[in-house]
Amino acid sequence: RKRKMGKDYVVRGMQLRCTSGSAPGKITTSTGHGVLYKGEPLLNANDHIPMVNLPGFGNCLNLQGCKCMTATPLAWMNCSTNHLIDGAPALTTSSKCICLLGGVISIQG
Repeated sequence: RKRKMGKDYVVRGMQLRCTSGSAPGKITTSTGHGVLYKGEPLLNANDHIPMVNLPGFGNCLNLQGCKCMTATPLAWMNCSTNHLIDGAPALTTSSKCICLLGGVISIQG
């Protein structure tokens, strides 16, 4: 459901893009947080775990084209300030996640 421009909430399966990756990926969750939208789990700021929530993004430009090794120990930024899901801010299409290898991951609404 639209709130206002750039504030759509994020569900499992939405496409991601890393500024240093050669290919897109899709955000996922193995368990969800008990909140669904159109049958898909909504995600929160803590859904940043490599290979659990965040796939690889092809080859990494910052690793001389070697396979992406997503390194995201910090929670997503620019999340909802109004809604918590399972105790953490809800992800929106404006959210960003920083990879320690130099990329910025964004959600392609």
